[in-house]
Amino acid sequence: MPRSASSARNDSTKRKRQESLFDDDDIFQGKDKIENFTPTFRDFIDSKYGEHFSPEAILGYIYAVLFHKDYREKYLDFLKIDFPKILFAESKEKFLALSELGARADEITCKHKWRIPDANTNANSFGL
Repeated sequence: MPRSASSARNDSTKRKRQESLFDDDDIFQGKDKIENFTPTFRDFIDSKYGEHFSPEAILGYIYAVLFHKDYREKYLDFLKIDFPKILFAESKEKFLALSELGARADEITCKHKWRIPDANTNANSFGL
């Protein structure tokens, strides 16, 4: 029995959803993003580096610190029992360099993590 056009559209829509967990649409629908930093933390960062960095730059820095092998080894036991403590670089240049590295690492990690394998992909390549 032939399938209806609406059934074919539904299958196509399901396949598109399976290709990506998140739509490319603007989830904020043109609205401004609101950062989720406390005013005290924002004041600390702004005064420490004498600049108002974007939330993405700050999160890139934090990601770089938390992802760093030396940090994870040094604080391994502490991280088992408490939240991580973020150490902030003394210089703005080092902050920016680590922020860039963290943003790139996050981008690579997210692209790999959220990629959905197709039927021809070996599951072992995704750590399954």
